[in-house]
Amino acid sequence: MQNTLDSLWSRYNLLLDFKNELNKKGYCSKNLFSIESQISLLYEFIEIESMNVLNDLLFTKTYLRKLKVINRGIENLPLIISDNENWILNRIEDDMGSWISKDILIFTCKSSVNVFSKISRKDQGRTYQNGKYQ
Repeated sequence: MQNTLDSLWSRYNLLLDFKNELNKKGYCSKNLFSIESQISLLYEFIEIESMNVLNDLLFTKTYLRKLKVINRGIENLPLIISDNENWILNRIEDDMGSWISKDILIFTCKSSVNVFSKISRKDQGRTYQNGKYQ
């Protein structure tokens, strides 16, 4: 699943760069409709595959179950999967706004809102040890 997600993100970024370059060359959105449709469709696939990958990660490596939605930071999921040791898992108690930064993945489970964040944050959460977040 990880390879599929990496491949989808790679293609998404390639198409986005291609569209931006065509915009710089003067093509209008009418001419770019096909590319924009492909980008939109790819992002939908990324959302679906990200839900599957995160659900699998939560089920195998955490105490959390029943993922509802990924709220923010979906683009960081491949980094979390490939480099578990540099991310911590925390529960968001009240203020989600204080967690908004570049290096986060906020998601909602059945009973709580949680966040994966870079270890460089001052907060201490569940770190990745012995193949699980503890």
